[in-house]
Amino acid sequence: MILLAALGGCRTTAGKKGGDATEDGTAATVQNSPPAPPLTLPVGLVHHVDEPARFVLIRSSKGLKIEPETILTIHGDQGETVARVKVSPARKESFLTADFLDGLPRKGQQVTMEYQKAPLAGSATPAIPDPSDPNAVQVLE
Repeated sequence: MILLAALGGCRTTAGKKGGDATEDGTAATVQNSPPAPPLTLPVGLVHHVDEPARFVLIRSSKGLKIEPETILTIHGDQGETVARVKVSPARKESFLTADFLDGLPRKGQQVTMEYQKAPLAGSATPAIPDPSDPNAVQVLE
């Protein structure tokens, strides 16, 4: 008996916080939460700048698997963005090559990458099943 009262209380609380039904008993729309902001990951340091050929060599101590075409940001001494570069396919051991997109990098400047976490499998599906869906879970009271 106590268990049923506790479960009933949970259901009432869930309904007040945007649960599965509105006041008139119809299903409420589930809003997906916005994606997490990208993480800024350190990649390495600018090892060499070839201004005439417009590319840089970046020494990475992390051994990150950075795909060609990835955009990297190069930061000045005060942390400000001084250049953006695009990773090229050429690499050797801990060195990446990247072509200038904008700005002018200098040797020794820090290189970072914006990393966006992939959504979890199944996270695109609503947390609350649609009652009109024949495959939805049915709760017996």
